[in-house]
Amino acid sequence: MVGAESSNTLDSAVSVSRQFITYAHGTLLAQAVGVFAEQVRREWADLLDVDPTWRDPIFIVLDPQATPVNTPPVQVGVARSELRLRYRILYRTTPLDQRTLANAIVEALCAELSNRARPVMSTGPFSVAPSAPWLVQGVAQSILGRDEFLTQIARQSLAGGQPQTASALIGTKQLPTDPAEGRLFRANAWLFAEGLLRLPHGADKMRRYLTELSLQESITKAFWMTYGEDFQDTAALERWWAVELSNRLAASIARNLTVPETSQRLTDILNTRVTSSDVSTGAATIVAFRDLWRFDEQGWLNVVLREKLLALADLRARAAPVYRPVLDGYGTAIRLLADEKINPFRRTVAETDKARARVEQEARQVSDYLDEAERIFAPRELNSAYSNFFRVFEEFETLEQQRRNPISDYLDKFDK
Repeated sequence: MVGAESSNTLDSAVSVSRQFITYAHGTLLAQAVGVFAEQVRREWADLLDVDPTWRDPIFIVLDPQATPVNTPPVQVGVARSELRLRYRILYRTTPLDQRTLANAIVEALCAELSNRARPVMSTGPFSVAPSAPWLVQGVAQSILGRDEFLTQIARQSLAGGQPQTASALIGTKQLPTDPAEGRLFRANAWLFAEGLLRLPHGADKMRRYLTELSLQESITKAFWMTYGEDFQDTAALERWWAVELSNRLAASIARNLTVPETSQRLTDILNTRVTSSDVSTGAATIVAFRDLWRFDEQGWLNVVLREKLLALADLRARAAPVYRPVLDGYGTAIRLLADEKINPFRRTVAETDKARARVEQEARQVSDYLDEAERIFAPRELNSAYSNFFRVFEEFETLEQQRRNPISDYLDKFDK
């Protein structure tokens, strides 16, 4: 299924669970993608409470040079191999995008789970369960974490008075081709999936929905077979979705790291502590990222680069959005050094360092501008303003206690 041309020209790696076999230009990249796939699989299994065992393997082929005309950059397919199925994720675009790859992995995992209910015959035609785009996109985004950009898109749609209905979501068979419509669908699918997961026995029901996809061969019919006990009819589903959407978009807490936080974590990732056994000085030292090429003959370098690549991918999921191109630049530099391309590595690091300096300078300018605006438009200290207010309030209460009134005169008669 992978093809002779792929196996002959690409490096391969097998993941820890052995479910993922990855092919890429470079052993380090193949191994890193395998580790990422295992992380997605672990999060997916935890989210849906899926047993860690698996039946069919998943091949991930990263080959940006194989780009036929009029084909999508990422494809998920399935073929029969004797009494088993083999899934393939063909990734033809570059640079590697974490969200796109995570979506493809989740789609393959969901398909593998759905098709376990279907027997695989050695001969004759075979068919696979349909894929539910809302579930794939929603679960993948839940794994990646909260996305404020998608939240804002859904909020704008809700404020416009024409939010996407639940029926439209579950009935969608293909992802929208328009980028704006695709982002809106992904935002609503994420919120919809998280809402269903929080229903009583939500993980069990979503797992049962994947099985129903294989039995019913209809994504809409499978939904109602699974969730009919929660929603009596379409009107009840839409009422629940309207309340769910309103509540989720009303309470929005940003979870992205700030630029300074991202910068500090990036520095910690890029710096490498080299022990005395690795340098001639006899003492431990911190090696800057740009100088790692000097250790290209050391056996430990590939291990260090692999760890840095994974750490960058994790940081990118939570980094300040303006910092993501910088993180992509350092990721490219790591892969160049792993392939022993020293000069391209040094040029990429120099260019990325400049881009990082520009991002941090702009962030400082924005912070300085906001500080100056606060000094201009809030000249008085709030503590002083509130202390004056409370002092006046206390004086008022004292005067009120001292003031004579008919009630106090009446009560004084009983005190005599």
